[in-house]
Amino acid sequence: MRGETIDHGELRRARITERDLWIALRHKGLHSVNQVAAVILEPNGSLTLLRTGERVDRRLLMGVRGAGDLPESFFLPDSPEETR
Repeated sequence: MRGETIDHGELRRARITERDLWIALRHKGLHSVNQVAAVILEPNGSLTLLRTGERVDRRLLMGVRGAGDLPESFFLPDSPEETR
C-alpha cells in the first residue's frame, strides 16, 4: 500500500485480504487512510506502517520491493557518513 492506494496484486501474492489489511492498520492506531505513507509486508508476514509526514532513513528500506518508487521527499536527507 502506498498512500491511499492498495496494491491488490501484492495482497493476493501475500495471501492477505483487504479486510485483514484494514484490521492490521487499525491495530497500529491508524485513524484515517490519509495517515498512510506506505505499508511494508515484512518477511515474517507482519506489516510495518510508515506514516505520512514521517521521513525515513533510506537504509531502513534496503531490500523492500517498491522502495525505489517512493518519492525523494519520503526520505531523510543523506547523512555525511552515507556518502563516504
